[in-house]
Amino acid sequence: MRRSYAPWTTNPPDFFSKTTRQLTLMTFTMYIGGRPKNQWTMPELERLLRACTGITELSVCGCLSDPPILGLMEHLRPTRLNLAVLDLVSAFSVPNSNFAHPLFQRVSHLLLCDIEEVATPVWHHWTALSRLPALTHLAVIRGDLVPTILATLPRLQVLVLFSEKLEVEAAHSWDRRVVVVVADYQSFWDNWHEGVGLWMRADAFLDQKRRGDVPESCYQLPAC
Repeated sequence: MRRSYAPWTTNPPDFFSKTTRQLTLMTFTMYIGGRPKNQWTMPELERLLRACTGITELSVCGCLSDPPILGLMEHLRPTRLNLAVLDLVSAFSVPNSNFAHPLFQRVSHLLLCDIEEVATPVWHHWTALSRLPALTHLAVIRGDLVPTILATLPRLQVLVLFSEKLEVEAAHSWDRRVVVVVADYQSFWDNWHEGVGLWMRADAFLDQKRRGDVPESCYQLPAC
């Protein structure tokens, strides 16, 4: 994880809770061919997360189980959550299945990405998304799940699909909530780091479509 060496003791106890609204945790550096050892100790990481109680946007890249950070985030209530992890399916098995982890209670904007794509999840892993009370915006990398997501999540306002290309035939089963971001490996991570800006662009795109400035048949961002 990226490590801060700023002295904790120079700030008042509530400094981070009052000032930190965005936090990105990278449990390892994305080097091809190797995985450097995590620089954080669990006590250090727990201290960091306990201090940052005011986080509204949380991004996690790497693993949720190594180190086991889910247990350290039970007090966090972000509204925007970005998960690009290697263990997306296994991390949300019992006891965290059905997205019952407190971390999801206030999430309105959620990005889910299994960056390893070995054990590609089927839809039954994600059906409980429909029970997340605040969820209105969802981003995924699985185009084959789009029709099921649209049918299962009627309250969803925006569904962003990251894809290497726009599948025109597949789009026939979509509705106007879908926004496609055509992205290769590098541009996906650019969008991931963009955070709230991605959602603002998607919302603006759908506003244009509702006004008739973008054709109903257009799903790709930027506008066709």
